[in-house]
This record gives sequence, structure tokens and C-alpha cells, in this order.
Amino acid sequence: MDDLSFLKNNINDSKDGYLPKYMVLKWQNIVNLLAKLVSVPVALIKKLDPPYIEIICSSESQMNPYKSGDRAKLAGQYCEEVMKQNSKLLISNAIKEKDWEKNPDIKLKLISYLGYPLLYPDGSIFGTISVLDVKKNDYSTNFENLILQFKELIESHLLQLEFDNKFGESEQNYRNIVEQSLMGIVIIQDDIIKYTNQKMADMLEYSKDEVLNWEPNEFYKAVCPESLEYAKDQIPKRQLGLSNTKEHNIIKMRKKSGDTYWADSFSKSIKYQGRPASLSLQIDITERKNIEEEVNLHKQRLESLLTLSQLQNVSEKEVIRFALEESVKLTKSEVGYLHFFNDNQKSIDLFIWSNNVMKECYSEDNSHYSLDKAGIWADCIRLRKPVIHNDYQNNLNKKGYPEGHFSVKRHMSVPIFEAGKIIAIIGVGNKNLPYNETDTHQLILYMDNMWRILNQKRSEKKYQVLFYGAPDGILITDQNLKIIDSNPALDDLIGYKKKEIIGKTIFELPIYEQDTLDFIKKLYNENSIEDHPDFIEYEIINKNGKKIWIEIQISEIKKGEKVIYQSIIRNISVRKEIEEKLKKSEENYRKAYEQINFYKDLFSHDISNFIQVINNASSLFPYVKQESNTMNETINRIQKNSRNAIRLIENVRKLSNIEDNIGITFTEIDILNYLNEAIQQIKENFFQNKLNIEIITSLKSIKIHANEFLLDLFENLLNNAVKYNDNKIIEITIKISDQQKNNQRFFLMEFIDNGIGIADNKKELIFQKGNRTIKGGKGMGIGLSLVKTLVELFGGKIWIKNRIKKDYSKGSNFLILLPKIS
Repeated sequence: MDDLSFLKNNINDSKDGYLPKYMVLKWQNIVNLLAKLVSVPVALIKKLDPPYIEIICSSESQMNPYKSGDRAKLAGQYCEEVMKQNSKLLISNAIKEKDWEKNPDIKLKLISYLGYPLLYPDGSIFGTISVLDVKKNDYSTNFENLILQFKELIESHLLQLEFDNKFGESEQNYRNIVEQSLMGIVIIQDDIIKYTNQKMADMLEYSKDEVLNWEPNEFYKAVCPESLEYAKDQIPKRQLGLSNTKEHNIIKMRKKSGDTYWADSFSKSIKYQGRPASLSLQIDITERKNIEEEVNLHKQRLESLLTLSQLQNVSEKEVIRFALEESVKLTKSEVGYLHFFNDNQKSIDLFIWSNNVMKECYSEDNSHYSLDKAGIWADCIRLRKPVIHNDYQNNLNKKGYPEGHFSVKRHMSVPIFEAGKIIAIIGVGNKNLPYNETDTHQLILYMDNMWRILNQKRSEKKYQVLFYGAPDGILITDQNLKIIDSNPALDDLIGYKKKEIIGKTIFELPIYEQDTLDFIKKLYNENSIEDHPDFIEYEIINKNGKKIWIEIQISEIKKGEKVIYQSIIRNISVRKEIEEKLKKSEENYRKAYEQINFYKDLFSHDISNFIQVINNASSLFPYVKQESNTMNETINRIQKNSRNAIRLIENVRKLSNIEDNIGITFTEIDILNYLNEAIQQIKENFFQNKLNIEIITSLKSIKIHANEFLLDLFENLLNNAVKYNDNKIIEITIKISDQQKNNQRFFLMEFIDNGIGIADNKKELIFQKGNRTIKGGKGMGIGLSLVKTLVELFGGKIWIKNRIKKDYSKGSNFLILLPKIS
């Protein structure tokens, strides 16, 4: 009957709070390794002690804010939910989940979490094992499996403690615990296995009886060669009861079938039936080791790709050679090759071999190999997928390989694709162990990234040629608009060398006037680069002080997670000058066109009015006696209107000169003289109407600087007041007063009539040239547009009010300010 009394010396009270120092140290190693493998700043083992939670072990990471021994009250932490639900909790980004907004971990920027409950053997909660990250993290299945492995290991430790604690109660209870343990347990004494539990036998794929019947030292056959030296050194020492033995180690074991597994082994010297013996507890960590291996390979691959991407001033062949050597290392191979495939000719262009191939596999005269003649080493082309040959020499379909080729024992080849076509193949060979899917996966990932980097380097080389040879200036800035590069064309454009502007922001360049700088800052502050106009134009000043118009096109370029901005800058000064000339030409054309239409309209209406008056007067001849007063008045009216028509034509010519600023002179003029002449002319023209025109002024001298156009100004205003008046008696009052504005003296003239008036929304429009829709389509001489032009020509101002406030229909008041002679 097995004696388990040897365990009595190792009893500890774990559930009441005490944890052995050696176990805490093991747990500390676990969290340190866990944080490293998962690449997170925090890994924790916590113990529940209501109402507190205590950190038993905290990973020794630089960015970890928690320390082992920290103790706090339960306050909404992630671990509370894990213990409450007794299940896994994964939070990728707590910031986006309202349930966690009060979580104290968020204040420490720990926004992602993966945790599992740790249980005592009776199923009650011990605490949690968890990892936390400062960035969004979805945690892969591999990482979850890794944490589960550590969870099982820790719970096996708790089981061991409970086993120790309860040993004194019943030896049968402890035998049941040992037999049901998740750990393999074995006791060796006198080089013979004295005890093993069922778990240990199952792990080795033997029955318990087979293990217990092994001959002395036969148990060493279950240890792999790489761990055999350690086992033969430590097991004898523990059987002798020596204290200088290693309690913990990772060893590789061999099963009955020949397969292997990795074991996490905890061993010590104990007393068994009164004498020293070796006790070992093992847990299968093969899955964890595989994950670690994959993580390490991933790390090596990334480090290699980083080095590859940073290779400078090397040829394309040297880049490929570096990648090939790294592929040989990653797959633990001895040799390798990379050859290009010509899909059109169905031939393989033998390109490069790894350095440790003593002799090249081709001669310079025979660098091409037909796919038809190639052996199974080219099957990856035929099958369009990776191919593994772990027993190459005994493969009946191997055919052959190029003359002088190295001897192949194991072989793996992978096709390299671009745009769906095979462009090259990479092969590795002679690995000590058989190639597997992990090797294939690593090689595919590495070569895909290598080819992407190679194409990127090709693109960068082409870009450099375009960048430095471009006729337009090119400016490269980072996300903060700080200049990181520029081309020679930009140096020539702005006059500043690259070294003078590198490191400055675009706002710090000394090439802007203040208005331009304000425009650029506003443009960048109010819009993202994506929202900018396709082209931006503004004026700069180069180093020599010359003003230059430039056109800028900005585009965003992504390099991994980084974003840079490329600005293409073109000198458009010549184009702007041409555009300005074209604009002036178009403006002159428009003005000339408007003048032509205006004068055409003027003659078609106003000259016809004069002719109509003459015609009406002449039609009276048959009905009047010769030599009578009526005859004389009719002849005078004809003569007057003929003169008016002639004067209108002359005024048109003069107005044209005004607009072209040709031959305009001024002299001292008395307003009243021209005003009285204009009143007399209106009375003669409208002799059939009853006119009551009155001048009201207390001024004796009313002199301004003007010319003969003043008469036309008055005639047009009076003509307007008469023509647009439906009253039987047309009343026109002209008030003249003296006013001062801004330290200058003016004459204020008010032409007040009782006509039909002008609506408020049309008061500004009546001064527009050619506008006849305000009061109808009647002729208006040169019209109110001329009145406004003449007033402004004389340095004055004109505007309109209603004769009666708020009732435009009772007549208008035209107000004119004319500067007084000092």
C-alpha cells in the first residue's frame, strides 16, 4: 500500500491567507512571462479578501502602475465582474462601453482587459489572473489559451496547498486528491519509480503498472535528449536528500508513441518511508510552448522585416539575399534559394542561393530552367501552393535538380504571388526536424512582406527620381505641418535652401504678407486637408523680395500609421498676369457693350420724343393763320425741340467723354443761372401743361465748380418731375440751402414734386443706366443715370426721399449736395 506520509512535512494554510514564498516567486515569474508574451504593460494575480482585493503578484514592467502587495477596497474594477460571473471577461476598449466609465483602471489609461477567475479546489473564488493594456486590444485566441494554461498551473498549485493542508485529516483523502490532480506526480527512490498517479501515466501514454515495473533508471527513456543531462544531474541529488537542487525547470519528455511534450516540472527532495526520495510534479505546457515559439518567430520575423525595410543604398539583389538568409534562419534550415518564374515562357530563372551553399547551382551560361524539366522542388508552381517534402530522397517523383545542386534531405518551397500570378519561388531545405505548417506559415508571411517592402523600395526609388527632377516645387510636411523635405525646384522658387526651412512649420516661412498668412492659417484651422480645395492660389514674396503668384495642390500620403502631406507648388505669375489682362479686356468690352446698348436705347426713345413734339407742332400748320401768334409759337416750338435734339446728341458725346474721362474741365458757375434756364426750357417744352415751379432760397450767391452739364442735370430732374405727374397742376418746389458736413460747406438742393412718386424698393434702382422699368418706358433724356454721374462728377451726392413721409405716392424729393466754392 502506498505511503503518502511524505507530504505531511509540506502542509501550509493557503485558504486562510498564507502562501508559501516559493509559490509566490513562481507566480511572479508567471506574470512577468505573461506580460512579455502578450506584449502588455500589466499582468496581475489578485486574491479576494472581502471587502478587499489584494495584488499577490504584479508584472515587473516599466509602464505598470500596480505593485505586488497593493490592497484596495472593491470599487468597480474589471476583476469584480470576473469573480461575480465566475467566467472570462474580455474588454477590447472600455472607453466605448458606458458600463466601465467609472472604472478606476481607466484613470490609469488601462482601457483593455482579459481576465479569468482563479478557483480553490472546492470551486470557491480565490481571485483572478488578468492582463491589461493602454490601447485597444482584442487579444488573440492564442493569448487566451496561454492565460488559460497559466490559470490551470496556478490552480494546480492551490490544489497542492490544499493537499498539504488536508493531509493530516485523512490519508485516503490525499490519495484521491493526488489521483485526481491535473498534474502528473512521480516519486523516485533507489533509481526506481515508487509512486506515480494516473495523470503522469496518461501523459507518458503508459499504464500505471508499466511505469511502476520499469527497471532501475529505465525512467530516463521518457526524457528527451535535450533535457537528459539536467535529469541525470538533479534526480540523483534529490534521492540523496541534497538541498542544492533546482526546484523548477521546463523539460522535454518523450511519450511511448515517440511523440514529445513540454512539461513544467516542480521537483524537490522529500522523505518517503523514512528515507530521501525525489518528488516531481509535472503539467503539460506543450500548447503554451508552441504559442511562445510562434510568438518568438513572429517577433524575429518583425525584427527582420524592420531591418529589411531600413536597408539603404543596397541593390535589389542584396535586399533579396538578406531576405533569403533570414528565411533560412526562421525555418531553422541549412540552405535556401529564391528564383524568378517566367509565366509566359514557363521557365524558372535561377537567381540566388543562400551563403552556406558552397557551390552555385547553375553556370552563367545556363541560368534558365524549364518548368517541364524541373523536379518536385518546383511543384509549388504547378500546384500554386506551398509544398513540403520531408523525405526528399525517397520521393519517387523527385526527378532532378540543376547540375551541381546541393544534396536535399528535406525541402519546402513557397510560391510568391503578385496580382494573382506567380512571379518567384522561395525554397529552404535540410531542417533537422520535419517541416510543418508553422514553417510554411512563417515563410509565406515573411516573403509576402518582403515583396511588399521590395516593391515599396522600387516605388520610392522612382519617386526620388521624380521628386528631385520635378519642374514644380514639392514640399513634404508631417501631420503638424512641420517641413521634413523639399526639392531643388522649391529652393529656386522661394529662394530659400532646404536647410533653411527644414523643421519649420509652413506658417513660419518668411514668404508671406500678413493678409496671406492670415488666409492660410484660417484655411488650415477651419478645414482638414481632405476638405481643402483641389487647388489653392495666393501670392508670396521670395527671398529676393519678388512677389510671385503660386498654385498649390495638397495630397495626403500614408506610410503605415504615419500620415504626411505633399504639396506641389507651381509658379503661376505669368498666368495670373494674362488672366488680369483678359479680365480687364472683358471688363472694357462689357462697358463698351453696355454703352452701345444705352445709347441705342437713348436715341430710340428720347430723340423720337423730340421728333414727336416737332411733328405735333407742324401738324397744326393747316389750322392756323399765317403771321399769327399761334403760328409763331408753333415755329418756335419746332425750332426749340430741334435744338434740344441737337443738344442731346452733343450731350451724349460729352457723356461718353465723361465716362472715358476725356476733355473734362470745370469753371466757376452760378447755379441759379443754369437753374432758371432749365425751368424756362421745361415750361416751353410742356406749354400745354399747367406748371407751378418755385425756387425758395435765402442765399444771394450760389456758386460751384462745374460746367455746362449742370444745365442737363437740372433739365433731366425737372423733365422727370413733369413727365411722371398725373395732376392737373404740376407743382415743383426747389429749395436751396447752405449746409456743412465733415468740415466742408455744401449747397443742398431739394427738387420736390407732387408726381406719382417712387416706391422704396425702387429708389436705388432708378439711378442705374438704362433702367426704364421704374416709372414706365417713357424717354428720360439721358436720364437719372446721367444725373447721378454728373452729381458725382461735380463732387456731390444725390438721393431720394418721399415728399410725404411714409407715403411715396404723394410725390418725390430729390436731394443733391454740391460742394461750395471756398
